[in-house]
Amino acid sequence: MKTPTQTSFANEYRRALGHHQAGEFAKAEALYIKLLRVQSTNSEIQNQLGVLYCQRGQLATGLQHLIRATKLERTPCYLHNPALAYRELKEFDRSIATLNAILDLEPENSQVRYDLAIVLQMSGRFEEALVAYRALLEMKPDFLEDISDWPTCCAPALGWRTRCKSAPTRFGAARIALTR
Repeated sequence: MKTPTQTSFANEYRRALGHHQAGEFAKAEALYIKLLRVQSTNSEIQNQLGVLYCQRGQLATGLQHLIRATKLERTPCYLHNPALAYRELKEFDRSIATLNAILDLEPENSQVRYDLAIVLQMSGRFEEALVAYRALLEMKPDFLEDISDWPTCCAPALGWRTRCKSAPTRFGAARIALTR
């Protein structure tokens, strides 16, 4: 059975999440900070506060909390958020390293494979991006069906031409094939 303090903490955390989800960032921030004063080693709250700061465009501050969360609890979910923050900060090598660390833990994570391909592409590592896209499509062939323009940045740089298949997918977007 929870003690009154645990119940109060859980209720305050639910309130903070509610404010966060409603876009009431100042209220959520105040509650997260209040909760961290009680439990500074709570990885979930560190992560949520980091996400909140990133959503507000305060990437450096957000990243500090996201890194604290990963040091407290190294999970794929918690690692994914700093990888995305590094990408936004254009710290591509750190983003790539973090995404690869997630894939070491969850090799079948298609979202992380997609994010890795995007970061490789953004960093100008087009050959590696193409390999990553292909690996993703081999693992989950329908993953990119709803993204009709995914290879447009990397394909021309590789001397590849894009062509749309005539049959629309279930999402109504044309599939793109790469040819030399």
